[in-house]
Amino acid sequence: MVLAMSSVLLLRLRASNAGRGAMMMGLVAVPATLILVWVGFDFQESRLQMLKEADRYASDGRWKLWAAALKSVPDFPWFGSGGETYRYWDDIYQSGDPAWNNWKLQSLRADNEFLDVLCEYGVFGLASLIALVGGTVWTCFAKCRRSGLAAGAAIGLLAIVGHSIADFGLRIPATGVLATLILALLSSVHTSSRVASAGRSRSGNDVASAKFGRWGASAVVGATVAFVAFVAIRVRSDSFYANRHRDQAYVALALERNENAYQEIKQAVLANPMDIQMRSESVRVVEYLMAIESNESSENRERRRTSIVQDSSAMLHLCPLAWQPYAWLAKYGQEAEIGFTSDQTFDSDDWKTRYLLRARDLHPSEPELAYITGNRLHSEKGLAAALPHWRDSLAVSTHRMDEIFSRVEGNLTSSELEQSLLPRDPVVIFEAARRQRAPEKKEVLYAAALELLEFPERSSRQLTFGERESWRAKVLAAQGKLEKALRALERALNEFPENIEMRLRRVHLLMELGELDRATSEVRVLLTLAPDHSQVKRLQGDLAERKARELE
Repeated sequence: MVLAMSSVLLLRLRASNAGRGAMMMGLVAVPATLILVWVGFDFQESRLQMLKEADRYASDGRWKLWAAALKSVPDFPWFGSGGETYRYWDDIYQSGDPAWNNWKLQSLRADNEFLDVLCEYGVFGLASLIALVGGTVWTCFAKCRRSGLAAGAAIGLLAIVGHSIADFGLRIPATGVLATLILALLSSVHTSSRVASAGRSRSGNDVASAKFGRWGASAVVGATVAFVAFVAIRVRSDSFYANRHRDQAYVALALERNENAYQEIKQAVLANPMDIQMRSESVRVVEYLMAIESNESSENRERRRTSIVQDSSAMLHLCPLAWQPYAWLAKYGQEAEIGFTSDQTFDSDDWKTRYLLRARDLHPSEPELAYITGNRLHSEKGLAAALPHWRDSLAVSTHRMDEIFSRVEGNLTSSELEQSLLPRDPVVIFEAARRQRAPEKKEVLYAAALELLEFPERSSRQLTFGERESWRAKVLAAQGKLEKALRALERALNEFPENIEMRLRRVHLLMELGELDRATSEVRVLLTLAPDHSQVKRLQGDLAERKARELE
C-alpha cells in the first residue's frame, strides 16, 4: 500500500498544488500517528507477527513454498497441473529440513499469485495473468492524474498487484470481484470525460454512439460479474450441503450411531462429488467405523471396504497427484489403472508394492507411509531395500523408531546403523543413542551427533547457534561430561535467555555438580520468569531440602 501510494502521489505531484498536497497528507498522517501512539505499537496481534510466528513461515518459509512451485513447472509446463493442485506439489517437492517437512501441515498456496498460476495453469496461464496485470498497471498510471477518485482506485489496484507477489489475494472471490469492478470503473474515466467535453462539438449520433459503447462495456462487465456470482453461489451451495452432512456424520459418531454416521458421510460425498477432500474425509470416517466395530458382519464390512475403494478410485480420476488413494487401494486390495509414466520404474511384481511406492513418490515426507513401505519391501526383497524408506520415516518422525530398531537388531553394526539407517540429523541420532542398550553403540552415535553439531553444514536439520549448543549440552550430559554440558548450555542461554526448559536443565546440571548456590540463583530467575511453574516450585523445594541435609 505504501509503494502504491508513493507511485500515485509522484505521478500526481505538481508544484502548483504541492502545499495543498502536504496539508492533506498532514491531516491524515498526524491523527493516524497519534492514534498509533495512544494504542501502542504492539505487533503481537498484527499480521506481521502472525507471519513471523507461524510454523510454515519460519525464517525463509516463503522461499520454500516458491521453490516447490518452481520445481513442478517442468512436469506440466504449458497448461499446468490444474487448479488447486499446489497442495500436492508442496508434498512432493519437500525441503530437506525435517523441521519444515511436518506431515501434519499442508500449504494450499505458494503465497505468490504469479507462481501459483504458473504451477497450476502453466506458461499460458501466467502469460494471460501478466497481460491482465500489465493492462491494469498501465491503466492505473494513465488515469490516476484525472481525479482524486481515479487516484484512489489506482492505489487500491496497484496495492493488490504488489500484494499478489507475496500472497494470493486474487484467489479470494470478494477481492477478485471488487478489483474487477474498480478496474472497470477506472477504465471508464477517460471515456466519460471525453464524452462530456466533446458533447457540445459533436453531433447527436456521435454522442449516442459513445453512450451506447459505454453502456455496452458496462453490460459486459455486469454479465461477467453475474456469471462469476452464479458459479460461486453454485459451488458454495454444493459445499454448504456437503459440509452439513459431514458435520452430522461427526455428531452421529459422537453419539455412537455408526450406521447414521456412514450414511451421512456418503450423502456428503454425493452432495459435492467433485470435492476430493470430502472423499478423503469419507474414507477416514469409514476406516474409523471399521476399526471400532469388532462385531461387524462380513457383509457390512465388505460394503464399507467397497466404499473406500470407490472413493479412492474417484479421487485418482479427480487428481492423480493425490497420494492417499494409492495407499488406500493397496491396503484394501483393489488394483486400478494408475497411469505410471515411462520414466517411473518400480522394481516389484506386486501391484500393492507399486502402489505404495507411487504414494511415496507423491508424498516422500509422510513417515507412516515410509515405515509401511519399508516393512513391505523388507518382507519382499530384504533389509537393503527397506533401509532407505525407514531412514526417510525417521528423518521426519521418531514415532516408529523402536519398531524399526527391533527389525534391524543384530543385522547392523554401529557404523552401518549410523550410515545406512539414521538420517544426518543430530536430533534423531541423539534419540537413537538414548534407545541403544550396548554402551559402545551409544558412544558411536553420541560422537556422530556431536560431529554434526560441530559442522552444521553436514546436517539435514537447520539449527541456530543457540539450538545447536542446547543439543550439544544434552549429548555431553548423556556422556557424563557435566562441566562441558553446562558451558554449552550457558552459551545457548545467551541466545534464549528466557527459555524455561533450558534454565531448568541448567539447575539440574548445577545440582549434579554440587553448586547449590548457583542453582538457587537460577531458581530465583525462574521464579521471576514463571512464578507458577510446577517444576520450578518442585526444584525450589528440592534445593531447600538438600541444603538443609548438608547443614546437618
